Amino acid sequence: MLLGPHSLLWYVLATLAALWAGWVLVRYVPFYRGLTADAGTHLPGKTAGRFDALDGLRGFLALAVVVHHACIARLHFVDLEWVEPDSVFYTAIGPIAVAMFFMVTGFLFWGKAWDSGGRVAPLRLLHNRVRRIAPLFLLLATIIAALAILRSDEWRGLPTGLTQYLASTAGLGLVFLPKLNNVHPDPLYQSMIWTLQYEWQFYLALPLIGLLATPRRYWGIVIVGLAVTYWLDDALYLNFLGGIAAVHLLHYPAARRWLASPVVAAAALAWLVGVIVLASQFWVTTGSYRQYQAPAVLASFPLFLTVVAGTSYGGLLTWRPSRCLGHISYSVYLLHGSVLYICLWFISRRIALHEIPPWQYWLLASVLMTVVVGFSACTYRLVEWPFLHRSSARTRPAPAAAESALTQQPANPVTPSVVVVREN
Repeated sequence: MLLGPHSLLWYVLATLAALWAGWVLVRYVPFYRGLTADAGTHLPGKTAGRFDALDGLRGFLALAVVVHHACIARLHFVDLEWVEPDSVFYTAIGPIAVAMFFMVTGFLFWGKAWDSGGRVAPLRLLHNRVRRIAPLFLLLATIIAALAILRSDEWRGLPTGLTQYLASTAGLGLVFLPKLNNVHPDPLYQSMIWTLQYEWQFYLALPLIGLLATPRRYWGIVIVGLAVTYWLDDALYLNFLGGIAAVHLLHYPAARRWLASPVVAAAALAWLVGVIVLASQFWVTTGSYRQYQAPAVLASFPLFLTVVAGTSYGGLLTWRPSRCLGHISYSVYLLHGSVLYICLWFISRRIALHEIPPWQYWLLASVLMTVVVGFSACTYRLVEWPFLHRSSARTRPAPAAAESALTQQPANPVTPSVVVVREN
């Protein structure tokens, strides 16, 4: 149905609302106008010649996760159950976005290891990751703690479970945040933390597996990646392997030119749609999230390859509002659940969200999408940017920075690898 609860129209509407918010930022906020400027106009620490298409891709991936959770949230406030949407599309866009986030992380960091001949400095990598992840994660942990206290009946004295909560917070996403004041964090605003666990595992393993980042040792990392996936029975690790494979593929100019061709780009889009349609015959939309992992890898890998090869899909991914959303995608990804929860909780106290017509709910969700973008723009500027800028100032001689898909900014696509240590 065109106006049914799971119509594709709502995804388009919410995405357009976010792009409009990105356009407003680029048009009227000098900071974001400079951040997304073309070569020749730069903020301090801004790198010329970035992976602009990857910036845009990251923006769209973050928006897909927000729409995925907004679809779940419509019924979440009825019984507080966390159930995947009764729609293959709205269920699939979440895992596919996460799959491509991990691919970008694998691609950028493996490229940096490749350029250094397989040598990764563990302490420097750890310091870099803590500075990048910690500020926004600690803000999220503070918001979650405040919500837990407000949702409980205990207002005096120290919250129960505070020591365990602080210890878990110090893990910066390695572990889930526990209950505080006997209130478990709502999955709507904690459901993003689990991906940081995988990111940290990759970072901690990188100094060791990075030794295989040479042309002749490629099959070594393939064997290691497949073994880990089989041993842990978790297809999510294949996404990092996909990013690693992209570095090796783009090492060959002929492969890079072929992947950047319009025909291959169109075929990759058709493949993505085809896998979703085919998988709809087998996926159970109310089952475990794990069952979507392998199809998400298969669906997204070809599209990812075309983007890292330089395809911008008609300029959509390199459009300045798209790149603006890419810059703030870590904030959008990590904080959107809190924004949605707070706004929808207040609204649900006055109206039953599951009883209003779908078009009204998705119009509301589209408005909230602009709120998420606006809030994320503030946190990027005030919370993330000061740490990025300091790091950039200290490492100014290097050309760019190797960055995580969820938490970082990509670098120059002139070569298939990433030669960089500068963050911006």
